[in-house]
Amino acid sequence: MAKTQYGSVRGYVEDGVLTFKGVPYGANTGGENRWLPAKPPAPWEGELPALTYGPNCPQRLHDWSSEQTFLQQWTDGWQGEDMLKLNVWTSSLSGKRPVMVYLHGGGYFFGSAYELASQDGAQMARHHDVVSVTVNHRLNILGFFDVSSIGGSAYADSMNVGMTDLVAALRWVRDNIASFGGDPGCVMIYGQSGGGSKVTTLLGMPAAEGLIPRASAQSGGGGNLPTAEESSEFAKRVIAELGVT
Repeated sequence: MAKTQYGSVRGYVEDGVLTFKGVPYGANTGGENRWLPAKPPAPWEGELPALTYGPNCPQRLHDWSSEQTFLQQWTDGWQGEDMLKLNVWTSSLSGKRPVMVYLHGGGYFFGSAYELASQDGAQMARHHDVVSVTVNHRLNILGFFDVSSIGGSAYADSMNVGMTDLVAALRWVRDNIASFGGDPGCVMIYGQSGGGSKVTTLLGMPAAEGLIPRASAQSGGGGNLPTAEESSEFAKRVIAELGVT
């Protein structure tokens, strides 16, 4: 059992590692919350089971052969818009261990916190005495689509909510990771490919100031991102093609 600011979560122990999967750091992003900045999860009473991974952002699934999937040990998981979940592995709920927050790859449009077996944080917690965290967030059209021309000023941030989701996750780490044996003052974010690009993007976001003591980008430099004007023009073309009025 671990306590968060929203309520208690119940994980499980496997080979000496305390594991908590699918812990909410934000509210459901579907329905009336779609394309809006992340809202805090509603507090809950009692124990919230944190035993299984949460849903992945809806995305186009791969058409790989069984052999390709087997070689990469890939899992597409399951999809849904209640995706603002993170996963924590730790060797103890006491102490102040370094915290490593992994941002998955996929070029901002696909992927998840558990697509590859190597993203399971148990080995990091077991052999390197760190608290390991992986995160799901909004991707593709749900995370980076400017709909302000339809919805108005309330959707001014819609073109970048996928990244502001990650800022919300880092705030959760700052405010809650001590309950999982982690040191909120010793956090490193890291990512590979698109995850590396997310790292460098977060480093340039004023909203993330003070949340990133350390960072490592393992390829993916964050260059050639679309401007607000380019995103708006793309949205207008999509709206015209769909015949939305």
